[in-house]
Amino acid sequence: MPPVVLKRRHSLKGKNIIPIVRKMKTTGRVTSFARMKSNICMEDMPRGELISAFRELTGEDEKEILEMAQKEATEANLRHLLHYAIIQANEVGQPAAQTLQRLETEDTVNEDREDEVPQTKKAKVSPTASATTTQTT
Repeated sequence: MPPVVLKRRHSLKGKNIIPIVRKMKTTGRVTSFARMKSNICMEDMPRGELISAFRELTGEDEKEILEMAQKEATEANLRHLLHYAIIQANEVGQPAAQTLQRLETEDTVNEDREDEVPQTKKAKVSPTASATTTQTT
């Protein structure tokens, strides 16, 4: 089974992170970690990158979250924390939907068309015709 990868533009900033705390408290060791990007294994990430990835994903301080889960701030616990954060972000961290608004209604379109002044088309004039018209004026 391929590893879980964080979906594009998903984030937990401003989202409830209590489910992550619950998973940290109740779930055992993970055998296959989720990934921030498909080509970067979490097992290869140093402690500093784990911390910055978690903060970027959640906007939260990892020490506070680990404290709520009653876990020590070890590298193994940081990996688990980031793993659960990625899974949670994939479930609930989708980008906000764009609100679609009607730009023009039928009434305003018709009103706008009534207010428009029709533009006259310029007639194509050959160079010889313009020379004769300038001479006659």
